[in-house]
Amino acid sequence: MNLIGKKGKALYLNSGHWSATAAKEARNFAEIDEINILETEPQLKVSRLDFSDIAEQYDYIHYCTNETISGVEIFDIPNVGNTR
Repeated sequence: MNLIGKKGKALYLNSGHWSATAAKEARNFAEIDEINILETEPQLKVSRLDFSDIAEQYDYIHYCTNETISGVEIFDIPNVGNTR
């Protein structure tokens, strides 16, 4: 399934192994930007979930809610503004 539309770009929010793997695969099909949303110091945590300032540049935004390998679980939905 390809959800890339007229803008031709997707944003991948990297929170660990599974989201990085998805971004790597997506590069075979579309132009993507990737943003690491984890901080590792002083402890592992999600650093940013508000992307409303840049979301309009993208047709598709991907994030992984449960990174089982690194133990990261994201309970909040990233804010991407009112994009349609």
